[in-house]
Amino acid sequence: LVKLDGIAHLVRREEVLPEPAVLMSSFREIVGKNQMIASYAASGCMPYVENADSITFCPLVYVRDTDSLIFETGCGSGSIAIALMRYAKQGKKRTIVMQPSGEPYVVTVESKNDQNMRITLESSVRVIATGVVSLSSSLL
Repeated sequence: LVKLDGIAHLVRREEVLPEPAVLMSSFREIVGKNQMIASYAASGCMPYVENADSITFCPLVYVRDTDSLIFETGCGSGSIAIALMRYAKQGKKRTIVMQPSGEPYVVTVESKNDQNMRITLESSVRVIATGVVSLSSSLL
């Protein structure tokens, strides 16, 4: 479990990414049974597969107040959580995380000590959807 400000992620290295329906069902069950994870405004499940030069993952995020569970096309906090886990376990300072959208996020972790870390996330940004939202005046 990697805890960040406002969100906690379950990070787990896998040989093969789980099927989306299985992942969704399992994570809902975990959130329902684990008070610590349920106490966060948002939590995520970040199964990942390590490739020769990058990471692929399937970011699933739960938002408590809306009771929503969605697969993300890109997840910065999940990418950071994976990079922090790799840094803690393997000393890896640089991690390339391929997003489901196909964009790579490059996360760099630098540390002078356990209390003082610098984390940098780099990526190009492109618009993948646009739209218009109309709100009823009763909602305003």
